Parts: sequence; structure tokens; C-alpha cells
Amino acid sequence: MNILVPFDFSEQAQNALKVAKTLAQKNSSKVILFHVIEPIMAQSGTHPEFRVDTSQEEYFNRMVEATRVNLDNAANSAQDDYVKVEAVVEIGGFLTSIKNYATKENDIRLIVSGTAGSKGLEEVLVGTNTEKMVRHLTCPVLTIPNEVESFETNNVLFATNLSDEQLIPLNRLQQLQGLWGNHIHLLFVNTPNDFLSTKEVIKKKEEFLRRSGLRNYTFHEYADHTQEVGIVNAANDLDVDMIVIPTHQRKGLWHFFLGSIAEGVVNHAEKPVLTVNMKLMQELS
Repeated sequence: MNILVPFDFSEQAQNALKVAKTLAQKNSSKVILFHVIEPIMAQSGTHPEFRVDTSQEEYFNRMVEATRVNLDNAANSAQDDYVKVEAVVEIGGFLTSIKNYATKENDIRLIVSGTAGSKGLEEVLVGTNTEKMVRHLTCPVLTIPNEVESFETNNVLFATNLSDEQLIPLNRLQQLQGLWGNHIHLLFVNTPNDFLSTKEVIKKKEEFLRRSGLRNYTFHEYADHTQEVGIVNAANDLDVDMIVIPTHQRKGLWHFFLGSIAEGVVNHAEKPVLTVNMKLMQELS
């Protein structure tokens, strides 16, 4: 099992590496520092105004080599007797490169990524690389917004709409619960747009819990303006160690108009957030 850390030498990447090493030591995994260099788009032989001269090509090659050396140094510094750390440098677009690398063939089972968040128009039109990974990758993504002194999973918040499709990712979390002994805070957020009466919530909750067979849990119902806000507020109020959110990975216009609860929480939460692809969970079940 390998844990991949997108690494750009920033403080956020260092925070992610620290958490990845903690998880790797617990699971006898290897950590891979992954860095992507955007290629020179213009090639010689195209329109003269866009031609790349020899000096630019030499500069790019030197930059690639220097990055490889720096990433190797970072990997060697992070490696110790308990965790093996390797460095991988790819040339290409970030999303395409990490999507091609984070496969079963490379045994990538988890991506741990630092995030600085984004605001306003940037959040809507561009988004961070972390949000793009949450939206497009099938591999689970654990986002780390701040430095974590000691990463624990004693108290985990699982955000749910109490639908049957979320029983599979919850079952996977229960399997981890057996290993880690953590307590699951099951959260249902009641919003104005999808409001349920108290009787309706109780009925759905009882049926969901019956089918899940969940143990060592506490159920919480929050009333808030949106699911995203409710999840973030509950995580802070309960002071959980981690938030877990199943994601549908909406794309295109569907994503633009409806957005993604998972991406919104990743962008605004002060707690680590683990997003799991429900489509992948269903395929593995």
C-alpha cells in the first residue's frame, strides 16, 4: 500500500507529509512525494511568435533536473527507520498526471494533500488542485488544512443523508473502526431546501442504523442553511479529529449549478477531511 502526497515544497505540503508518515507507519505503507512540472506548451516549428528557443529549452531542462534533486532531498530528509519515502517527478498537467499515476498498478490507496483553500470567484471558476482531485479521482483523498501536531482518528464525523447508497462507505469506515477503535459521529444536516420533519428524520435514522449495524456511534442532527455549513459547524462544535464525506463527483454543468458538498467542506473546514468515491465503493462491494 502506497500513500501519495502532492508535494510543491510549501508549508501545506509539509503538513500533509507529516500526516502521511503517521498513517504510513501505522499501516506499513510507503510514502510517495509527487511533483508535477507544467510543460512548455509551445514547440519549435510552430508560429514564429510562439517558438521556444534553445535557451528556453535549456532553462526548462535545468529546472526539471533541479526539481528532481530538491524532491529527492526532501524524500531523503523525511525518510526514517519506520517509513520509506520516495520521490516522483512528472511533466504534464497536474490533474492528468496525478490521475494517471494514482492507480491500482502503482498501489496508491490514499492521497494526502495540504490545502490553503480558495475564496470567491476563484473558488467557483478555478478551484484548487485539491478540489480538482476530490472531484475527479477515484482514490480516497485526505485533505490537511493546518499543521497537525499528532494526527488521531479517535473521533470521526461521518456526514450522511441517511440514504442506502451511503451504507457501503459507512461499512468501510466501520472496518477501520475495528482497527482504530474510533467513535463515529453520524451527522444529518437538515436544510430548508431538503427539510424533513422530526418524525421523518427519526424514521430514516432508525432504518439506516438498522441496516448499517453501526456500533460505537453518536447520532447528531443539525439544522443549518446548507449541508456544507452544517458539516463545518458540527465538526468544530464536536471537535472531531476528521470529517468523512462520500462524494458523487459531479462534473460539468451539473457540478457548476449544484456544486459539491465535499469540495465546499474541503475548502472551508479547519479539520482534516477524507472524501471517498461512492461509485468506487459500490464497484468494490
